[in-house]
Amino acid sequence: MPKHSLTRDVFIVITIKLMVVIGAAIFIFGPGQRPKLDAGSIETRLIGTPDHGPQSRNMTP
Repeated sequence: MPKHSLTRDVFIVITIKLMVVIGAAIFIFGPGQRPKLDAGSIETRLIGTPDHGPQSRNMTP
């Protein structure tokens, strides 16, 4: 088996795998697939939203 044929086949396989990885990066992990983050969403994730207002904590009747 000639050495050049094996080199060519390996190059073709590596090229195809590289194209698959780049395609996945663009279509699956691309900027359109990422969640939109802004200050309000970060604040909600870190601090959370209050379940009840300050008046509901008053224990006096």
